[in-house]
Amino acid sequence: MKYTLAEVGIIPIGHDKHGPKYLQSDVDKAVFGMIKAQTYFTWRFKETMKDDYDAATELLKQSEKAFSESLSKFQGSTAEVGAGVKKASGQIRDAAHRLNDSLAKVEKAANFDRLERYVDLLERANAAMQALAELESTGRLSKITQAIK
Repeated sequence: MKYTLAEVGIIPIGHDKHGPKYLQSDVDKAVFGMIKAQTYFTWRFKETMKDDYDAATELLKQSEKAFSESLSKFQGSTAEVGAGVKKASGQIRDAAHRLNDSLAKVEKAANFDRLERYVDLLERANAAMQALAELESTGRLSKITQAIK
């Protein structure tokens, strides 16, 4: 319910280019009377707060909609990342398994015990060849071969 100034007992004392003029004491008495009758605050609420309430409600609805859309996008992105991680993890496990199988095949084919014996024999043959080369360079190899004949 909207009150006019005349209804609350305020009468203009004059006019200027901005409109009617009122005595401060008359305005104070009228507002005090409305406060005492508990009509001032409900009048202000009904008039201005309803619009503010409607605007705030609309703003909350828009915010809820935007938040819901953002949450949906985030959940979609999370699902995509999860699928990518799962795929990459599977590929890494598969590659590790294939590498392990390949190393087992190499170890089986190489037979490291036999390879170690071959290395020992090659080292001893190398040492013997160096000794023979030294004997030949000093001329002793020919004397040893003549002595064996």
